Amino acid sequence: MVSDRAPLLASPVRADGLRPAILPNASTRVFGGRGPSKFARRGRIVGKSGADAHGGRTLGWEALAHPNRAAYARRMTGVWYFAYGSNMQRATFCGRRGIEFVRAMAGRAPGWRLVLDKPPLVPIGESFANIVPDPDAEVHGVLYEVSAGALEMIDLTEGVLIGNYVRRTISVTTLGERCDVEAATLVSDRRDAALCPSTRYMGLLIEGALEHGLPAEYIAFLRAVPARAETEAAVAIRPMLDDAMAAMRAWRR
Repeated sequence: MVSDRAPLLASPVRADGLRPAILPNASTRVFGGRGPSKFARRGRIVGKSGADAHGGRTLGWEALAHPNRAAYARRMTGVWYFAYGSNMQRATFCGRRGIEFVRAMAGRAPGWRLVLDKPPLVPIGESFANIVPDPDAEVHGVLYEVSAGALEMIDLTEGVLIGNYVRRTISVTTLGERCDVEAATLVSDRRDAALCPSTRYMGLLIEGALEHGLPAEYIAFLRAVPARAETEAAVAIRPMLDDAMAAMRAWRR
């Protein structure tokens, strides 16, 4: 829930428990990871939906002409998503997964702790990021404002529908504007202490943390996580996963 001091506004809770993210002078422009322009901050509306020179997406009269405007509006309603793993990195979030976002900011989630021992659905001898409840901890990450449709794409590419993660709504505080918001994130109760992440995977987390200006001490924590070289199984399966991601991106278009 947004605090009284927050410059971010929250509309009524949706049926799925999430509060749509509504911003003062909110723009109709959705970004593919390049940050808002001065036009977006002023709420500029471009006539027809499509890609623009900044690499984002614009929504205009095409939305009004949509045969099912109510469904279109629900799909474009903004929500907050909190990334703490490789999705902090724009190349993964926007490039590999094909997610577009309105804006991004550093945030922290009190009462949660980052762990790097979640096994994947396909055994490859490596583990991935997860968060677990811990009243004495907090996890840092990136808050993305995304559309409801983009959140569905996150679920799809992260394997929520097949049990790889479960979507949860948690409270997150932004680091810069000091706002409290409710955000969707992904968690799992699957853990394996015998596994550790690869150096490649940890590199994605560190790069994402640097991109979004997470605190230096948290980045130092990420650098200190024990990691090992990629396994042969991980290298072998990546082309298949990349093909699957490409197919999902094409399907969403």
